[in-house]
Amino acid sequence: GSVAYGSDSFGGVIAVRTRRAAPGAPFRARVSGTIGGGVPERRTEVELSRGFEFDAVLVSLRAREFDDYHAPSGTVPHSGWRDGGFSARWDHGASARTWSIAWQTGLNREIGRPRSDSATIVATTPFEDSHRLTASYEARSSRWFSHVRLDGLLGSARERTDQDRLATARQPRNLTQAETSYRDAHMRVTADHSAGNIWLQTGADVEQRYGLQSDDTTVVYDLTGNAVSTATNPSIASAHRTGVGIFGQAAAQVTPRLRLSGGIRADGVQNVNAGGYFGDRRITNGAVAGSGAAGFSLTPRTTITAQIARGFRDPTLTDRFYRGPVGRGFIEGNPDLRPETSRQMDVTVRHDLRLVRITGAYYDYRITNLVERYVVDSTNFFYRNRGSAHLQGAEIEAQANLSPGIGVELSAQTSRGRDDDTGAPIDDVAPKSIAFVLRQARGTQVGSYFRVAAIGRHRDAGPSEVPTPGFVAMDAGLTWRASPRFEVRGVGRNLLNQFSYANAGPRWVYAPGRNGSVTFAVLF
Repeated sequence: GSVAYGSDSFGGVIAVRTRRAAPGAPFRARVSGTIGGGVPERRTEVELSRGFEFDAVLVSLRAREFDDYHAPSGTVPHSGWRDGGFSARWDHGASARTWSIAWQTGLNREIGRPRSDSATIVATTPFEDSHRLTASYEARSSRWFSHVRLDGLLGSARERTDQDRLATARQPRNLTQAETSYRDAHMRVTADHSAGNIWLQTGADVEQRYGLQSDDTTVVYDLTGNAVSTATNPSIASAHRTGVGIFGQAAAQVTPRLRLSGGIRADGVQNVNAGGYFGDRRITNGAVAGSGAAGFSLTPRTTITAQIARGFRDPTLTDRFYRGPVGRGFIEGNPDLRPETSRQMDVTVRHDLRLVRITGAYYDYRITNLVERYVVDSTNFFYRNRGSAHLQGAEIEAQANLSPGIGVELSAQTSRGRDDDTGAPIDDVAPKSIAFVLRQARGTQVGSYFRVAAIGRHRDAGPSEVPTPGFVAMDAGLTWRASPRFEVRGVGRNLLNQFSYANAGPRWVYAPGRNGSVTFAVLF
């Protein structure tokens, strides 16, 4: 991820492609509605699309509302939220060149931040809005390159976090608010070339977050509930970050059994802060990321792949310069954070017996200058660099087709993360788990699944975590396509009503208990 996409892809890449209409496709309208219980949910979505000779247009709207959910211990206060969104996309495709332009808006309101002390402090995000304009251009043949792609993004976001300390008989109400806004810009160009069994890609990108501002406001009330003073201070008065990278990747089928691939990237990142709590700061870092992999076919059905890599991550602007309230407490950045780098090794073995497929993987990561969040007194969070951390893990997956329409899946994983010097646990290491899934399909009309997973206890809590109990999760789902134009989907989760934590933070609350939803979709 760091080779192809830079600093913020240190942990990998998730690629999300929005739905698009195809040129020449007829007019289509899709309307769906969802209602749920346990996690009380109401959702409506409308999608319209139309294709023309060389063009296609798609427009979608959505609105969702969630009330406070029910845990096995009872209703979890301040866990509801609502949101809405709008998106529009226009694609143009010709024989050698295509382009697209899209707009997306997300509007979130009254997002609850449940915490164990909500009888004393109510944390919410009253609004969280984002807008994104994206565009792309592709040329399928351009002299030496077989494929050239240009992508661009302009975006903005604005949100507010409130911490409302409720009044008591002796202590008046106190409200702390943090309002943050910023803008994003990104431009990326890639060019591919293929020659026989060799594939090459080269590219460059520029990304910028600018106009970052964050103001903290404290409103003090008297014992009668009247506001007596309001004070506003800039946590971040103005900050921006610019990253520039160039990269190259290559892959080659060296022999019928051996495939080699690799890549390298050079990056420069500059962070600038003006005013605010931490004052004027300018921090510039550069790094090189790289990876190399070899895939070898031991037999026609067995493949082993080994990879080594070096990744990096430069701390974000808020990691460095933000100081103020968050959903579960108060956090203070650290402008002296150093970038973290990793040396990674992983090995994967795949075996395919037609009806049975088995995959096993082992990974070993050593991270230098790990950027770590830690907690003091349950609600005060800070950032620091650890000298070195070691993360290891293993995973296994198996899929089998028992008969036409029936398939099973089995997966298991274990991992361990420690400080190299002290042996202390690090954050975000998943507990051991094993899961079984049964899927069944009757033609194209009916499909169902049943899943049961056992998640082990997490005793080795990191510096901003608490130990979490183990639990068994049981889910099931059913889809019925009554006709090409009408579909019903039902999902049930946590059918055993097991107790589990919603998160591993010190102000944890229980996760949802038994819950389910039904969705009706109509296609015109």
